[in-house]
Order: sequence, then structure tokens, then C-alpha cells
Amino acid sequence: MKPDANGVFVIAGENEQGKSSVLDALAGCLGGREHKPDMPVRKGAESAEVIAETEDLVITAKWTEKSYRVVVENRDGSRHRAPQSVLDSFYTSFTLDPEEFSRLKDKDKIDVLRRLTGIQTGELDQEYQALYEQRTEVSREAKILQTQAAGMKVVAKPEGEIPDEVSVVELSKKKTEAMTVNAENDKKRQLAQSLKIDVDRVRTSISDQQQRIAALAEECRKAKERHEAAIMQEISLTRDLDDKIQAAHDAKVASDRLLDIATCTIDLAMDEAAAKNKARANKLFQLAEHTRSTKMLETAQQKANDKAAEAERITAALKDVEQKKKTMFDEAKLPMEGLTFNEEGVFVNGIPFSQISSSEQIRFGIRIAAATKPNLRLILIRNADLLGDPKMHAVHEEAKENDMLVLCERRQMDGHVGIILEEGRLKEPPNTEKYHDPEPDR
Repeated sequence: MKPDANGVFVIAGENEQGKSSVLDALAGCLGGREHKPDMPVRKGAESAEVIAETEDLVITAKWTEKSYRVVVENRDGSRHRAPQSVLDSFYTSFTLDPEEFSRLKDKDKIDVLRRLTGIQTGELDQEYQALYEQRTEVSREAKILQTQAAGMKVVAKPEGEIPDEVSVVELSKKKTEAMTVNAENDKKRQLAQSLKIDVDRVRTSISDQQQRIAALAEECRKAKERHEAAIMQEISLTRDLDDKIQAAHDAKVASDRLLDIATCTIDLAMDEAAAKNKARANKLFQLAEHTRSTKMLETAQQKANDKAAEAERITAALKDVEQKKKTMFDEAKLPMEGLTFNEEGVFVNGIPFSQISSSEQIRFGIRIAAATKPNLRLILIRNADLLGDPKMHAVHEEAKENDMLVLCERRQMDGHVGIILEEGRLKEPPNTEKYHDPEPDR
């Protein structure tokens, strides 16, 4: 086959006549290992060989059941040491199938156009992700703080004025002094009582002695000396009795004159002071709790507001990053008029790429293949019968406009330049007439 430099070249023939084998062989030869046919060696043969020539190179690919070898030579016969690298520069996946771009997911379409336009948003994506994670954390903290603030209760402020503190120390001092005086009085009373007991005891002793005197009087004659001693003792005891009687009398008179200080009034005053001070302490505690809880609520609300403000600042930063990326996409220079893209998808004149007509998708697929600037400007289309005349017309126009050669397999030539195969061989000489559009006014 020696097709023209551009346009459509049809490989025609009925089913199982070798059309697909021709395209598979060419893709395997130019594409290398990744595009090897499923069964490159025909049953019964030991090897298969494909030779493809360009203006500058001769590529020879040879397969056996267990091996694969490719040789890339210049026209002068010198060989390239890294043939696969040469083959990798020939084509892109879109040149081997222009409809592949249409079948890609939106994300993969965007990646292709990113590479074409050189748009690199990696740093902005990282910045956006970091800001997004930061905003998520800040928003979570703000929500927690807002929940905490909403659950806080402010202690009510005490009603009325707080009374002055009553000095319990002075009352306690007075009570101590009164208790000291009363204690001294108790001692004196105990002394008077003790002296009275002594008087009773002496009186009892005198009575006992008198009884003894009476007994001794009977024995007076026998115990004169003892009698006299008893008399002397009686005299001494009588004197002692007089002294004690006088002392008891004086103590009784003195004790009758003593006046106790009443402590019940002081106790009542101390109880009242304690009650007032307790009420005052309760109000002071309530006021302190009111102040503390109010401050805690204000602090919690401020923290929640600060976090919310921080989240808003981060949101603004996220929008700024999004705007930068949007600007990059808007300013992207695509080689196809009307084609635009952003992070959401790919569009043609504002319409999602998947919603434009199939013929338009083919057109843009060829334009994108051409925009990848392969060294070998070749496109392979299988099952071209499924395209129909409108799509084939679009393929032909785009191939001419973008200086691409399109090899496609069809059952009929339908006016295109190409060859007809029958059982793997040319059925008749190639059709070299120029392509005539069946609907020129389309």
C-alpha cells in the first residue's frame, strides 16, 4: 500500500478477508510491544513479518511463537540502537483510534487537555487540598465550640445588695471574757461550798469528840492527862471552828454578792452574725459564679466566632485558588476553536463533549490526535462501516485540514481512495480517484 500523504485511505473487503489484519499488523509494527496483535503468527506459519516505510525510516517487526524483534533503520541502512524510543515518538493512543478520546471519562479527557495546553495545577491542587482539610478541621472545631457555648448556663446574679460583714471576732472576744469571769465565779462558789463542807465535817468531828469527852469523863480519874489533852484539843478545834465559821460566813456573803454575766444574748448575736455571714458568703459565691460563667460563655462564643471567621477566611482562600485555576483554564490556548475545559469537564461551545454529535466527536478526536504532534501523522480506524457517511465526511475533512493520513477498514469503497482485499490479497488495482463528497452541500 502506498497511500497519499493525507486524507482517507480505505481498506475495503468483505468480512474475514484481511482488513483488520492489515491495521493490526501496522499498529503492531509502529506501536511496538504494547500494540502487538493477539495472534501475530498465523496458524501453520513459523513467523510473521511486517515492514513499514516512511520518508526517512524503514521499520521491520518480526514475531515468532516465543519472540518479538523490531529493527528501525534509516534510509542509508544505519540502525537505531533504541528502536522502541523511535516508535514511541511516532504516535499517540489517539492516532491509533480517534474515537478513544470520546470514550474517555471526563477526568481522563481533562488530563489529556492539560498535557496539550501545559496547564499544571499540581501546586494549586495541593494548596486547595491543604486549605480544604484545614477548613474542615476549623469548621469541626467551630461547631464543637458553638455546641459547648450553647450548652453553657450562666449563674443568676444575686438579687439586692450584699450586706456588710458582721465581726464575729469581737463577739467571740466578749464571749471569751464573759466565760473567763464566769469561770472565776464558779471557782469561788466551789470554794464556798468546800468551806461549808469543811464546817459540816468539823461539826461532825466536834460531836464525835464530845462523845469521846463524855466517855473520857467516865475515865477522867484514870486518864486526867488524857482528859486535859482532850480539853486542849477541844479548845483548839473550837477556835478552828470559829475561824471556819467566819470564813464560811464571809464566803457566803461574798458569793451572794457575785453577779454572773449572761451569755445567751451573746450566743444569740453570734448565731445571727453567723447566719448573716453565711447569707453574704452565698451571695458572694453566686456573684463569683455568675461572673465566671459569664466570662466562660463570652470566651467560648468568641472562640467559636474566631473559628467561624477563620473558616470563612479559608473559604475565601479556596475560592481564590479556584479562581486562579479557572483563569488558567480560561486562558488555555487550545488548537481547536470552541473547545474549552475546566475541572468539571470538557465542552464544545459550552455544550458537554458527550452531548455533541458523534461526527463532531470524530472531528475533535482527529484534531486532538493532530494536536499531540506525532512524528508519524497516521490514524487507524477499525469498523469504519459503523461511522456512516456523515462521520466519514467529517473524517475526510479533518484529515485534510490537519494533514493526517487516515487508514480505515470498510466493506465498500464508497468513492474513497483505497484498496479492496479478497482472501488477504488485492482484488483489483487500487482506486486512486479523489474522494467525492456524496453530500457536498452538507
